[in-house]
Amino acid sequence: MTIVGVLYVPNSPTLVGPMPGWDGHPQNELALSKLGKALKAETEVALVVSPHFVTGDSLAAVGTPRLRQVYDFQGFPEAFYRVRYEPPGAPDVARELELLTRKKGIPFGLTEDWGLDHGAWSALLHLFPGADVPVVPLSISPHLGTEAHVLLGGAARELARTHRVLVIATGSLIHNFDLLSEPDPETLRSAREYLHAVETALGEGDWEGVWDIPELLYRAAEPEGGELPLRFLSGVLTGPFRAHVLAEETLRGALSMTTIRFEERKDGRDPAPPPD
Repeated sequence: MTIVGVLYVPNSPTLVGPMPGWDGHPQNELALSKLGKALKAETEVALVVSPHFVTGDSLAAVGTPRLRQVYDFQGFPEAFYRVRYEPPGAPDVARELELLTRKKGIPFGLTEDWGLDHGAWSALLHLFPGADVPVVPLSISPHLGTEAHVLLGGAARELARTHRVLVIATGSLIHNFDLLSEPDPETLRSAREYLHAVETALGEGDWEGVWDIPELLYRAAEPEGGELPLRFLSGVLTGPFRAHVLAEETLRGALSMTTIRFEERKDGRDPAPPPD
């Protein structure tokens, strides 16, 4: 078995459709659709870390056979709340991941009190519009810190020894809502610099380059979920890799929508960029 893909994808409700004064995210929608078509046949289960699924002193997975859709946003057009996306869960896979994570000394549990929040389904509905690929939603836990999320990524990698796993983390590398109402030019420049620095480091396969970005830039960008979604991916990608930015759009510089595909390098050679 294998990891069929590793992705960082946007998760805004506006992936559902356009809003007044904004036409949506056509570049990201197209990139996600192409990725889904390329990866679906190989994918047995998708593991999705969402920064909107936040737990306390333990990490968690939703372990139900059918996932309940969660509309965890407010103030959007009524049509957004009529979208239905309820793929199957994978409780057996969730239990396997629980055992693997607990063996690493990380508290981890299964829950039925959550479902598939927009941090996951807003992207999945473009990746797999038929809602026919089983999904295991995974939480983040700021209380547990960065290393726990790296180890969760390692457990996901071990899971791929027996399953064909697509690994997804969602979020926005710039997620500073203050810039929407008060677009301070200096903060805006710093946020964009953070976005560029992350993409450059990932393109060079350099996790440390991401973690070493100056605090000032990080604070300006306020990445969604902090570093935790990327820390999770760093635990999945334990060897040399390259990342390719497939789409990037922003809302007035305050919110970034970025689709990134990670490719592991084999035998020290760089992978070919994914096809357009």
